[in-house]
Amino acid sequence: MKFLVKFENNHLKNCLFTAIMGPIFAIVFTVCSVCPCAIDSLKSDFSANLSESKKEQHSIGKTIKSGKNNVLTEYEKDYYQRKIGNDYRIISRRGESGYWATAYELENKSGDKFILKIPNNPSYTKSWIDRQRLAEYRIKKYYEKYQGDLQIPNYINIGDDFLIEEYLGKNISKKGFWNDLPEDEVSKFINSMAEFLKFTHSQERGAIAPLDLDHPSFALKDSLSYLDNAGALNREDRRLVLNLIEDFNHRDVSDEITCLTHNDIRLQNIVYNADTKKFALIDFDSLDINGKIYYGFTSKAMAVNGIPYEIHSKIIDKYNETSDFKINKEKVKMIHKVGSLLEITAYSKFKHKCKPHADIWPLATSVFDKFGEKIDNNMVCNEVWPTIKELFEEIDKGFDSQT
Repeated sequence: MKFLVKFENNHLKNCLFTAIMGPIFAIVFTVCSVCPCAIDSLKSDFSANLSESKKEQHSIGKTIKSGKNNVLTEYEKDYYQRKIGNDYRIISRRGESGYWATAYELENKSGDKFILKIPNNPSYTKSWIDRQRLAEYRIKKYYEKYQGDLQIPNYINIGDDFLIEEYLGKNISKKGFWNDLPEDEVSKFINSMAEFLKFTHSQERGAIAPLDLDHPSFALKDSLSYLDNAGALNREDRRLVLNLIEDFNHRDVSDEITCLTHNDIRLQNIVYNADTKKFALIDFDSLDINGKIYYGFTSKAMAVNGIPYEIHSKIIDKYNETSDFKINKEKVKMIHKVGSLLEITAYSKFKHKCKPHADIWPLATSVFDKFGEKIDNNMVCNEVWPTIKELFEEIDKGFDSQT
């Protein structure tokens, strides 16, 4: 009985399918018989649409951006222009790309400027967008009552593969910028940065969490060995490096607490608007509620942050004048030295094994990109160590300056 019911149901389905699809097949067969090219046209249209779809899937977001190679292709530009709508027009890229994303200038119909950010690599687009959404949430939560002079970004629109934020100014050029800036503008920057840091560090204060600059594959002791093995250090220089490492490893860590930190304060993330005479701090996707307070005066990415050391020293002085938490300036100076030592030696040793990005290794790449893939012992003696030693002297001079 079950077999008969199943047979009758299948038979009914077949009859219905024949009744519905039969006439359609007949029409298609007739058209193709009268005009054989019709079927080829259908195939051609289908293939074209499929090809265009695959082209879009392949092209959009697939062009990996890095360094100076950050120009949108015409297809990408058209794609993002359609995504952001007619209210904005993509003008141009904005400087070199960062490690995670590239910024492009936008303009609305009124001529107001905005910033479009696009992730550099499609493999981490989702995670990058998630970080932007978290940053937007945390900015609203922690900076709702912030009224400082140092501006922070306002997120306009976060899409599935792009971010639009307000335009706050141009990236600072390292060469000559601070020297050309009027003294009162430099003072405004110092005061506004100290005020921002005080406001930020007053939130989410937690337990002691000592800094650890060592990388699993390259520690501070490896920096000393690298220079030693190359024959770069005389007895006095070796004692200088050894003392620095020992001082860092045996420092007092009782003031190394956690708190809310930006975690990425460095020259690349500071912009200046010449029209409004205001500075701004950007890229809040590293904002950390359990950050280490001393990263507020260096950077989690590297100990060298590009801000002139004499200005950096004055920021700490101004911070300590008004904050209930006091920062040890000698410790910050030591972190800058240790960070410089670690970054330059690690870059020198591993340059031939990877393609370091200037956003991650700004100090080392600016110094050693003129050399080939591998840096030999002769270069370590004549270029690497002299550069580190010169930087140590520059740090001492900047932090000890009272002018």
